[in-house]
Amino acid sequence: MRFPKVTLAVLALALLAAPAALMARSVFLNGVEISHLKDQTFKDTTVHIDKDGNIHIEAPGYKVKVVDDDAVAAAPGGPVEAGANPALRMQIFLTTRPSAAAQYDLLVSVNGVQRKVIKAGEPALIMEVSSWFAKGENKVTIKATKKIENGRKSVSAGESVGLILGAGHEEDSVVKIQSVFVDFRANASQIVDHKKTYTFNAI
Repeated sequence: MRFPKVTLAVLALALLAAPAALMARSVFLNGVEISHLKDQTFKDTTVHIDKDGNIHIEAPGYKVKVVDDDAVAAAPGGPVEAGANPALRMQIFLTTRPSAAAQYDLLVSVNGVQRKVIKAGEPALIMEVSSWFAKGENKVTIKATKKIENGRKSVSAGESVGLILGAGHEEDSVVKIQSVFVDFRANASQIVDHKKTYTFNAI
């Protein structure tokens, strides 16, 4: 049976108020976990339920605030919303390429502050993150953590999870990146955790 998009969104959000047994499932909005939210309505959405029962809501008209305890503690002035930064002339976007078979989680830190965790197998994500950066020099560290509790799904180098972070603009609902600052990948043939730091100037 095919449900209207808005109806699916309502059904997905209703699970947030379900008994504790259902709360084992996670709910994501534009790639960011929002399982803790209550009493929310999102319009013009697409909803996908993955093989583990997790609910993924895509709502292009919404920006998601990324907050975790470490980021709040480390960031002066409290949490920083992922979005625009009027102090910069450039717009900075984060895009991801998912791969469940790679079995790597990616942790993104900016200037020593944790900003985003990209779980293995999550849907592709595109979001503006200009507000994470200050004018001038910035350091971005990507840490890849292998997740093989139930055994390896693949050993192929062709199965890779990655992310690109760069300056660009949005045109006709399509994000175009002109300057790439970070291009990070981790593939299924790798077994160890690893990280890399990138430095670039934001203007």
